[in-house]
Amino acid sequence: MVSPVLIFEKGFYIGRSNEDIESDFLKQGYQSQLVSEPPNSSEDPHTHSETYIVVCILGDMAVSSGIQHYDMVPGDKITIPAGVEHTAVFGSEGSTYLWVKA
Repeated sequence: MVSPVLIFEKGFYIGRSNEDIESDFLKQGYQSQLVSEPPNSSEDPHTHSETYIVVCILGDMAVSSGIQHYDMVPGDKITIPAGVEHTAVFGSEGSTYLWVKA
């Protein structure tokens, strides 16, 4: 059963290189995509038909769903289950993150 809530893991990849994190995902059979968002941008509430994993690489971002709100910095990981409505706000310096369809 898929969790109806965001799953946040503070510092899960702290101190690991982008390449090392991508390699971990490849070993699990997942392809990752490096995404950069401009400063002070945001995404309106939306859902995805698949589960996604996001790992903050540079900058900062906030991901929210209902009463859940997580401020992410490099090394933090969040899993967004399929069908969970959420928003994202990117920091004053923008944000670069790995985007993984799980």
